[in-house]
Amino acid sequence: IGANTQMRKRRKSRGVKKEQETQIVAATACARFSPDGMHLASCCSFDAFIKIWDYSTGILKMSFQDQTEDDHLLCIEFSQDSKRLASGSKNGNIKLYNTITRELLSSSLDHKARIHDLGTLEMTKEFSGHSDSVNCAIYFSTDRILTASQDCTVKVWDPKTTTCLMTIEPALSLNKKRAPVNSIHMLPTELGKVLVCSKTSSLSIIDCFQGKLVRTLTSKVQGSAFIAACVSQKGNFIYAVGEDGMVYCFDYKTGELKHRLEVKG
Repeated sequence: IGANTQMRKRRKSRGVKKEQETQIVAATACARFSPDGMHLASCCSFDAFIKIWDYSTGILKMSFQDQTEDDHLLCIEFSQDSKRLASGSKNGNIKLYNTITRELLSSSLDHKARIHDLGTLEMTKEFSGHSDSVNCAIYFSTDRILTASQDCTVKVWDPKTTTCLMTIEPALSLNKKRAPVNSIHMLPTELGKVLVCSKTSSLSIIDCFQGKLVRTLTSKVQGSAFIAACVSQKGNFIYAVGEDGMVYCFDYKTGELKHRLEVKG
């Protein structure tokens, strides 16, 4: 009887552990390595916490709550110099952290963005922003921030003056309507240009200095929109996932659709 009881306890313990691990995995919304390879950051959608780890030692260096618990984190991204971290949430909030000075930039559904000092929690700057949810935020350079929004626009910001320098509208959908912008991605071989993934069947290459559309990459599949995209490390290829369950591979230089692979899962 004692052996059976111990066996049941071990099974129950393994079940609890497995359930806890499943819950942890389910709560992790995004993870990013810093460009210098020194840190790993992760965010959890449900408890709204961001954690930053020392990648070489595995030691947790920083942990803080990014949003209120009734909001869900969607994404985080390091700046190119690895000193700042931006986050975007379901409720339209975008926040920018300086991991050294611990400054916080946030924007919300009230159409304004604010910078706070995390030490004093006082607001230091305020500026107007998007009119809908922020889906993605990246550092374009040390003095420029790009944001992508459900309001179908990409905005270019000056983080020092809090001025919106430019508002860019990516390529229209096949029915000639504006579409929500899912994400923005740096192009490693093209200074000033970024890849924009909107909920359309076309990817946009945008010149952020001139604020204009350079060209588009199209799947040529009627009625299927892209939901995510990324750029290869050397910038030779662009990959995009469509609502049709296919991964599309484009040659960046020629714009040619090279491959189309079905996603299994």
